[in-house]
Amino acid sequence: MMASYNFYFYLNVIFLCTHIVFIIARNNVRHAGIQYILDSVVIALDENPDRRFIYVEMAFFWRWWNQQTDDIRNKVKQFVNEGIFYFLIILQ
Repeated sequence: MMASYNFYFYLNVIFLCTHIVFIIARNNVRHAGIQYILDSVVIALDENPDRRFIYVEMAFFWRWWNQQTDDIRNKVKQFVNEGIFYFLIILQ
């Protein structure tokens, strides 16, 4: 498994670039390292609510979401309701 993560802060917006190659367990969010990205983003948004985060990879988000406590889920729901955490859905 190889993964690289880059966080870019520009005008208090978090831009996240993930490049993930799965070798062992492609359906396991922990092996992909995605939990570290989303865990870090939740902390960063909680520390500075002027930041914004946009996320696209819904399958990974769903796997991460299913592993979270009610406290974290409620925090993410609050971020979404306040326009801090966005989901970008691309239809083809």
